[in-house]
Amino acid sequence: MSIKSKILLFIPLLVFIHIWLTFVFGVDVTPDWLFYDTQPHSEDPSPTGLLPDNLYFVIMFIACPLSFFIGSIYTIYKKLWGWFAAYLILGFGLWLYLAL
Repeated sequence: MSIKSKILLFIPLLVFIHIWLTFVFGVDVTPDWLFYDTQPHSEDPSPTGLLPDNLYFVIMFIACPLSFFIGSIYTIYKKLWGWFAAYLILGFGLWLYLAL
């Protein structure tokens, strides 16, 4: 498997790890400089950051489930069982935890 494939498979797993740390364990690992407020108040200082904060929700609710399904299907198709196990534990386990 090429390094490009490994990186593309690992990016959704990093997002799942971030979600686990943030929502399950209560550890905020998102740097303050990454997202900026799209609706700042007049008394607040000017917004600084790389990405708008509403993009965070698009990533969580659209890109994360989509990458879970695409990554799972790809790993089954290529018979990469270690990667598939990681997707099941981090991705599907997270959905089970949040649903309970």
